[in-house]
Amino acid sequence: MTNMESKPDIAAIIIGICVAGYAALAIRYVAQHDLGFTLQHIRGVAIAIATLLAALIAVDFLTRKTI
Repeated sequence: MTNMESKPDIAAIIIGICVAGYAALAIRYVAQHDLGFTLQHIRGVAIAIATLLAALIAVDFLTRKTI
């Protein structure tokens, strides 16, 4: 495998970000309108999950061994 093949495709990254954004909007709509959560509650949970994901990514990055 060459160095060029190991890099992620920029189009795949952009599509992934767009799909994630659309999914977040759909989940927010369902949580607010169908389940009755307030925007403040949704925001608090979103911040907690984002913090957890950032911590997991940081741990993975900092504990990775280079060859």
